[in-house]
Amino acid sequence: DDNAVNRAILTEQMTSWTFDSCAAESGAEGLKVLIAAAAYGVPVDCVVLDYQMPEMSGAEMARVVRNTAGLAGTPIIMLTSVDQSLANTGYRDLGIDAQLIKPARSSVLLETLVATIQRHRHNTGGSDAVPLAADIPPSNFARPQPPAPAEQRALLQPPSIRPRPATDGGDRLDILVAEDNEVNQMVFTQILGETGYGFEIVGNGRKALDAFGRRNPCMILMDVSMPEMNGLEATAAIRRLEEETGTHVPIVGVTAHALKGDRERCLEAGMDDYLPKPISPRALLEKVERWVGASRQAQRNAG
Repeated sequence: DDNAVNRAILTEQMTSWTFDSCAAESGAEGLKVLIAAAAYGVPVDCVVLDYQMPEMSGAEMARVVRNTAGLAGTPIIMLTSVDQSLANTGYRDLGIDAQLIKPARSSVLLETLVATIQRHRHNTGGSDAVPLAADIPPSNFARPQPPAPAEQRALLQPPSIRPRPATDGGDRLDILVAEDNEVNQMVFTQILGETGYGFEIVGNGRKALDAFGRRNPCMILMDVSMPEMNGLEATAAIRRLEEETGTHVPIVGVTAHALKGDRERCLEAGMDDYLPKPISPRALLEKVERWVGASRQAQRNAG
């Protein structure tokens, strides 16, 4: 959805229903997310599309999804205005699973999501998620597909950038990300992968503590709620280690709670900054530029 308010409302609804979700502000960005999800093996159970978006409408995005191997079976729910009916347009062949008129009541949207996902799982033999690129036999990829415009073909290439692998060498890591949720790991990978910074993603606070010792990162993006050792506990452990060395790595707390006082709680735990979920690419990049730059400057001053 290209409307920021609508995206915020939808994201809040998904969170309240305990769905892992990712919001995109355009059809092109949504396609990038789907391609990345397939490339990294992250299941996508359903896509909720706004029909009326600039540059690439929801219907146009749906057509690309339907014509792309590895994505074609993804369930799609289309949100339209009262005067827009897909039945009266040239998009009846898109296989849209459900159409809701905006603003859709919260209960209706939830019922439609659950029914759409359950119906798809039943029709595909009860699998836990839609088929992804990694699950589809190679022969299926050779199936002819209608040609896409050049700019869309370029967009639909799987991402080639990967996090720089951890090593035992002396090279310093730019960014350490501690995040246990696979969807959020994918979001971080997509955003940070385009920055040129080296980064490593770990799944809990204990692994973050280990990676901190091995890689000496310039900054840490630390999810607050993680298994084994949460972000607050991991931050406290890192700060204790730093007392012995006289160093300080910037730590930005990341939390989905977005409650009043969350920022203060992160700062009291020894974090330097705070980033709410859902992750905004612009906000994340601003934090990265600020804290990686500050860390490198401090290192130059010390050297």
